[in-house]
This record gives sequence, structure tokens and C-alpha cells, in this order.
Amino acid sequence: GMSAIDGAPIADKLRARAPVTFLLCSLALVVSWAIAVPVGAFGAWRRGRAFDVVSSAVLFVLYAMPTFAIAELLRRSSGAAGVSGARVALAVASLSAGSLATCSRWQRAAMLEVVRQDFVRTAYAKGLSSWRVMVVHALRNALMPTVTLAGLHLPALLGGAFVVEEIFGLPGLGYETLRAIEAHDAAWLMAVILVAAVAITMGLVASDVAYGALDPRVREELSRRQGGTA
Repeated sequence: GMSAIDGAPIADKLRARAPVTFLLCSLALVVSWAIAVPVGAFGAWRRGRAFDVVSSAVLFVLYAMPTFAIAELLRRSSGAAGVSGARVALAVASLSAGSLATCSRWQRAAMLEVVRQDFVRTAYAKGLSSWRVMVVHALRNALMPTVTLAGLHLPALLGGAFVVEEIFGLPGLGYETLRAIEAHDAAWLMAVILVAAVAITMGLVASDVAYGALDPRVREELSRRQGGTA
């Protein structure tokens, strides 16, 4: 259809706006994962020590703060409102904060569960170093719950991106959607809901595929079921 705001085709506006939003969400997911996985794993490995206590306190503060509050604080303290690259970086940092706290806690809990398993004690008994046991043996198994959580984070990231784009003035789906709500642009709202639903579904499918790639037991179970149905 056509937009009620400026009469432009909805498809053209989607092609112009969607890359900005999906870039923000993708970068935020990568940044949060890149920090959360090592912080959570190392915190579990050093449970009860200074790093674990300090990182837990900082992450709980980040988890308690709304995304719009973090974005507004970064915008007011940065002084780089006119630089597009800086605004994108600040927007990604704002979106990453909440996901970072959640993913790190999940990774820590999963790591604590894995280090109690028999195969970890066996690796120690073979004389392997602590670093090798943590990275090669424990961390790969502890990644499973976090991989599943990544797909569930996409709806939260999209919702946060709508607010962050408005605060930093980034012309993405969220920025345009707020204008559409003000103008009662039903065609644009329906298109955005459809695009968001497709993107979230693809993200959930990707997380399931990654889960199977990391865990050979999942692949074997799927192969067994396919062989049984055939």
C-alpha cells in the first residue's frame, strides 16, 4: 500500500528503514554475546571471588535500568549528537546493556551446572590445565542455554530499537513507526508488524540450527527420528 504520511510506497520505505533497525539489533546481539559469554563463564569459574561479585553487581544494575534510560544517559553525556557513527555506536551500546546482563547470568548459571559434571572431573584427572578444561570442555556445553536465549532476545531488541532510534534520531523502523502512530498510518503499521514477525521467526529458527550444530546429540536425535519416519 501507500503511506498516509507522505504517499510513498510502503515497500520503498521498508527497504530504506529496515536495514538501520536490523543493523542495530544485529550489532547489539553480537556485542552483548561477545561480552556476556566470557564474563559469565569466567564468573562461574571464579565463583564467590572478587571478579564474580563485582561483575554480578554491575550486571544487576544494568538489568534493572530500562533501555530508554540508558540511551538517554548516553546521549546527554556523549556530546556527539551530530555524528552519525557515534550515534549508532551509542544506540548499539544502549541496546546491548539489557541483553548483556541477561545473557551473562544465563551463561554463569549454565557454566556452574556444567563444571559439576563427571566429564569435567575426568578432564582434570587426565592432567589438563584449568584453562583448557574451561574453554574446550566446559564452555562448549554451557553455551547451549545461551544459544537458545539468543533467539528469544530478538523481540526485546526490536522493541528496544524502536525507542533507541527515537532518542538518537536514527531513521529506522522505530523512528518511522512512531511517526506512523501519530498519523494513524495503518498500512505502515501492518507492514512493520509483518516484517517483525518474519524476522523474529527466522531468528528463532537460526538459534535452533545453531543449537544442533553445537550439540551432536541433537543431530543424532533428529537423524534417528527422520530415519524412523522414513
